[in-house]
Amino acid sequence: MTTSTSNHGSSFHHWIFLQQADLEELMNVLTTVSEADIELLHRVSQKTIQHLSDYQQTRSVHHGIDSKKLEFELSKLLIIGDRIGSKREMECSDMQVKLIEALHVETVKSEDKISSRMANLQECVAIEPLVIGYSDGVEQALEAHRVAFNEVVMDADELRVKVLKELVDHILTPLQGVHLLVASTRLHLSIHEWGKR
Repeated sequence: MTTSTSNHGSSFHHWIFLQQADLEELMNVLTTVSEADIELLHRVSQKTIQHLSDYQQTRSVHHGIDSKKLEFELSKLLIIGDRIGSKREMECSDMQVKLIEALHVETVKSEDKISSRMANLQECVAIEPLVIGYSDGVEQALEAHRVAFNEVVMDADELRVKVLKELVDHILTPLQGVHLLVASTRLHLSIHEWGKR
């Protein structure tokens, strides 16, 4: 196991632990704090989002990602996009509904661009070794693609955090933001458990 892989595994397990702790804290806040305690609701939400952002930055430094993992990452982002679209789960004002719909449209456009970049990279990875042949150029080409794939993952990660922050900071009420983060965190932990099977 390389140092990079070891570092990624360690940061991933730490992030899972943080997500479990965040979920417990979010659930506790939902059952013990009133909607009027805006400062506490905001602080808990920001901590959860910061943990996600920190993990994604750490992952981008320590670990590249292959195309299959990238497809999985994009599928998680699409699920979040679907959740943005299913605004009827929360009582939203007409203005919130309009803002959520606009954010959903922009998110889908960004997802499409990221998916298109991934598809182009996959085509290049499939074709270039055949064109280059068995030479030193193959390793260089594959390394360039690994870096490019990692950049696409970083962009998908940034989009996920940007969408969550936009929802929590600018569209939803503090209490609605906590409800969204509970659903999102549960989803990530469920995907993790499913992936271990």
